[in-house]
Amino acid sequence: MDAQSPLESLPLYGVDSYKVDEKHRISLPAKYRKMLPENLVVRLSSDKKFPSLIISSIEYFKEYREQMFEADGGFRQSNLEHQRRQHDIDRNIAYLELDSANRLKIPLTQFQKARIGKDVVIMGDELSLSVWDVEVFAAYEDYLDSRGDSGQTEIA
Repeated sequence: MDAQSPLESLPLYGVDSYKVDEKHRISLPAKYRKMLPENLVVRLSSDKKFPSLIISSIEYFKEYREQMFEADGGFRQSNLEHQRRQHDIDRNIAYLELDSANRLKIPLTQFQKARIGKDVVIMGDELSLSVWDVEVFAAYEDYLDSRGDSGQTEIA
């Protein structure tokens, strides 16, 4: 994997289906593998109804974590609520590596928290990959389709 700047765009757009092996590994196609940055992490999404796993660079995760405290003027160690929120975020993250066969090994606890089985859907965006159980993803798409407005809350 080539070294990239921390938040350089990863052109990983699209949705693809994959199988998960018995050791919780996902084989990614070469088009994704060669674009992934070093220092990958996986975290549980914040959506409790339609959970997924978010795979990103550690730098992108750190930015995400900082954004969780922006409305409060930034993280303050002396603030007990900030400590609890940070612990909630940090307990749902794990480091990832590609193995010698270029498979992502995702910890079992992450799969269980996101209710992921043997069939997954991976959806890419500029900075991350989302891993969904195929049935959860179908339910999420049905939910979005039922809204009619695609959930748009602002006019671009």
